[in-house]
Amino acid sequence: MNSENKDKSGIQNIKVKILLAEDSLFQAEILKHTFISKGYEVVVVKNGVEGLAAAREWRPTLIVSDIFMPVMDGFQFLRNIKRDGDLKSIPFVFYSTVYTGDKDRELAYALGAKAFFTKLEKPDELCQKIKAILEGATTEEGAAQRKLIEKEEEFLAGYSKVVRSKLEEKVKQLEKEITLRKRAEELVRERGEWVRAISESANDAIICIDDTGTVNFWNKKAEEMFGYSTNETIDKPLCPLIIPDRYRKGHTEGLKAFSRTGTGPVVGKPIELSSLRKDGTEFPIELSISAMKVKEKWHAIGIIRDITNRKRSEERISIQLQRLSALRYIDKVITSTLDRNVSLDMFLEKALAQLQVDAGDVLLFDQQTQELEYIAARGFRKFIYQHQRIRIGEGIVGRIAAERRIRHIRNLSEIKEEWIRKELITDELFTAYCGIPLVAKGQLKGVFEVFHHAPLSDDPEWMNFLETIAGQAAIAIDNITLFEHTKRASHSYSQRSSPP
Repeated sequence: MNSENKDKSGIQNIKVKILLAEDSLFQAEILKHTFISKGYEVVVVKNGVEGLAAAREWRPTLIVSDIFMPVMDGFQFLRNIKRDGDLKSIPFVFYSTVYTGDKDRELAYALGAKAFFTKLEKPDELCQKIKAILEGATTEEGAAQRKLIEKEEEFLAGYSKVVRSKLEEKVKQLEKEITLRKRAEELVRERGEWVRAISESANDAIICIDDTGTVNFWNKKAEEMFGYSTNETIDKPLCPLIIPDRYRKGHTEGLKAFSRTGTGPVVGKPIELSSLRKDGTEFPIELSISAMKVKEKWHAIGIIRDITNRKRSEERISIQLQRLSALRYIDKVITSTLDRNVSLDMFLEKALAQLQVDAGDVLLFDQQTQELEYIAARGFRKFIYQHQRIRIGEGIVGRIAAERRIRHIRNLSEIKEEWIRKELITDELFTAYCGIPLVAKGQLKGVFEVFHHAPLSDDPEWMNFLETIAGQAAIAIDNITLFEHTKRASHSYSQRSSPP
């Protein structure tokens, strides 16, 4: 035996050959490399049939086998080894996770197994025990003295008992797994119903698309918001449904990047933009997009809020702020000068801009003649009524002064008979008109008129603003008139009191 060498532990193992029967590739690789690291030669087979063939050809020093294997399991493999006169002396060790009970051990030893280990043990510990077996030791006291099964009937009886017991365990395990799986499916179904109920009761539209831009979820609020039913959108591309033309190129490019990475410039941050309804109308929305990965593909979830009312409120607030600023400006202008023409011209400039009308004029009321006289105008192509006077009660503007009542006319062409200034319709082509009396301290001071080439707003806030600036104009006219009267009175007094 001089040709034999010793490993690190002192065991003569240069010719120790281990036949490993294991159908699990993972377990087989671990054990194979562990045995090789100890200096053993290893051949791996996947079942008992392959193991018998390898044992007869290779003549291993030791057989390590799993029990639960296809084609021929470990018990049948051991039974055939021990019935073969040339192989029965080879030590046979079981290494199992499925068959680990007392009956399994009893059958294994009764069939001639040298040892019975579980896979719960570490590979290095298994090597230590194999080393002890190779040195001639047994792993359990009295194992070698147990009566071996010789008759086929005894083997079949013992084998059937073990297999039946194991099948019963498996059936119980499967029943438990089925119960758990059913419960898991119920939970998934319940959660799905909860998610759907929540999404259906949400006040925002919820839309989900896959990485190709195809719709796969469309909640009830989305139906209401966009006008499409769920059946009209599922499995359809989202882009032509709700995305305006000017956004479609950006959407297509962004979707390509999103399908690869699940990220994009609009993912994870709310943005405001416009969307399309089924009838083709656009409306403002706030969009929040999040990403989720399903079956290795990115999906986008969009939560969409119709912000039409919010935008209207913002616009209304902005207009109100502009009007307040305009009122302060007008107040400053009419108090900064006592020149009637300059004051009213600056008033008209600011008033027409804030009212968003095309033209306007101011007519002053002459208390003595009971007539209205044009004093300032803006926005007309040609103003042919300078110095023209209109009697109180004459025409529309005369009646506004007489009745001290606002007159709002949507279509001037419908009242041609009572409209005495025909050129404003035929030449200036005005469509709409609104006239308001200028009253200060209970006294009529004149009339403020506005003209527009399109229908005028009938918004109450617009009318309130018109009344407010008309009130400012009336106060300005009253102050200027008072100043002019005072100035004339002072001049007259000076003339009378001066010596001849």
